Amino acid sequence: MNNKSKKRLAVFLVLTVLVTGFIFYNSLQNSEESSAASDIIKNLVEPIFDAIFGDGAVDANYVVRKCAHFTEFFILGVMTFNVMASSVRRRDQLKSIF
Repeated sequence: MNNKSKKRLAVFLVLTVLVTGFIFYNSLQNSEESSAASDIIKNLVEPIFDAIFGDGAVDANYVVRKCAHFTEFFILGVMTFNVMASSVRRRDQLKSIF
């Protein structure tokens, strides 16, 4: 593994740990703190949902929270994949992992 690959691996490993810490931190928040964080985005998208689907037809809070979870874990998956991809020397080794 050359120096550039080691740096790439280190960067993605640190990013993966940070994303994991962020997800863990968010899971420790009580419902009031979590709702307050979600309300910022909910207040932005709720008028759009109301205009498209009608007033109150879509629970904007539910949609925002589910999208946030999906986004957090998608980013974690991308970071984890990059750690694995950075730790192999050749593409055939990466194919053998999957």
